[in-house]
Amino acid sequence: MSVFFFSFLSAAGLTAVLVPCVRACALRFGVVDHPEVDRDRKIHERATPLTGGLAVSLSFFIVVGGVLFFGADLHSS
Repeated sequence: MSVFFFSFLSAAGLTAVLVPCVRACALRFGVVDHPEVDRDRKIHERATPLTGGLAVSLSFFIVVGGVLFFGADLHSS
């Protein structure tokens, strides 16, 4: 149980750290959705980064990889 709780906290903390970094990279490299392209469907008023899922995915794979690499015993009670 403690492995799962620690993994959850690690993934949440890592996501909180990675989201601003990924957002800054998306804005810097122009990976954004421009609202002026299709005004009928867009509700945002300025460019919105399109890479939000990348931070969540990276956090997930880093934490799962760490658990598997360090060989945590997930079957113990």
